[in-house]
Amino acid sequence: MYKLLSVWVLVVLSVQIVHSWDLAVAVQNRLEFYTKEDKIIVESDLFRDATALAYDDAHQTILFIKKHTDDASICSFEMSTQKHKVLVTGKDIGGFTIDPIRAVLYWTDIAERSIFWISFKQGYKETDNKNLLIKMEDEIPRAIAVDICKGYVYWTNTNSTKPTIERVRFDGTEKEVLVDESINDPVSLAIDQQTLKMFWADNTRNKKYRIFSTELDGKNKTELISGDFGTDFKPNALTVSKDLIYLIDEGTHAVWKHSKFLITESLKNILHFTEAPSGIVARYTPEEQIHGKVECKDVMTALLNDKIICVHGEKANATSCTCAPGYIGERCDVSVCQNYCNHGTCSVRTLLRVKYILKLLPLVVFDDPSLSLTRFLFQM
Repeated sequence: MYKLLSVWVLVVLSVQIVHSWDLAVAVQNRLEFYTKEDKIIVESDLFRDATALAYDDAHQTILFIKKHTDDASICSFEMSTQKHKVLVTGKDIGGFTIDPIRAVLYWTDIAERSIFWISFKQGYKETDNKNLLIKMEDEIPRAIAVDICKGYVYWTNTNSTKPTIERVRFDGTEKEVLVDESINDPVSLAIDQQTLKMFWADNTRNKKYRIFSTELDGKNKTELISGDFGTDFKPNALTVSKDLIYLIDEGTHAVWKHSKFLITESLKNILHFTEAPSGIVARYTPEEQIHGKVECKDVMTALLNDKIICVHGEKANATSCTCAPGYIGERCDVSVCQNYCNHGTCSVRTLLRVKYILKLLPLVVFDDPSLSLTRFLFQM
């Protein structure tokens, strides 16, 4: 019984740990989660060569692209339950992004020269029913991002004869080219609602790196940083946090950071790996991005109304859930039997009884020193 009690506590602690991270990096066959003090590694062949990481804070889910021999898939990994799913499969998926307000997943298909979308309002489920947003003739879409406040989908066109950055409305109308000068191979793209800017990395293929920013309409283009490492520097992913830009490259096997506000600051190396990192995402919640932005007022209202998702339970109030028997977690999405019994079966009734006893323990006084915790539990 004592061992059972200990395992239950460890399950609760593991759920709490999953919530605590600032930056996630995909390397080889693992995801590494970083805070200022700690590193947590989740290792599985599921993550082998995972690219284009994204994070859905409302569902505590990491999404990534899994490359196959003949095609590619977008997969989800629910951090609280550690369950994974294949969501969609395409010929050659270049990048993807999520609109957390409207619950829509967008992705680019390089082979089909198209952008597709699906809704995940009913949760992340595998589907073949993809919807076409836009079909292109000459462009080769790769990286993709969304402006959740004004309703645009952005993408990079990596056709070497005429590279561009473009956007279109959520309904596929008003397609326009935003950047088409002094651009070589825009391999990654990020939209930042807080600064009302887009950032992208340009791979010049001559050992040099360049990171640019513009306003969301493509105006006031600024070269934030550029340089020459003297080695093959090949940026392949970029993400933005509250204060920083993070960049990974295949050449130096490193993660670099730079202020998204200071142009004169140099690129700084913060992590180095023996293998090439293939994906990166910062935990930068929609609330942090749109807080205080007038143009995002309606979006913030919608976000707050839908913020609490009680998977197995009901909303207690605007910020919390009341869980159904047998489930725990902020959103009632973790079974108390998860990872519980190595041998045998799990009894929800027993576990809930243990949980109740744990609440009483601070009130228990052992007058008889021979009365151990284990004997006490058996006598309850």
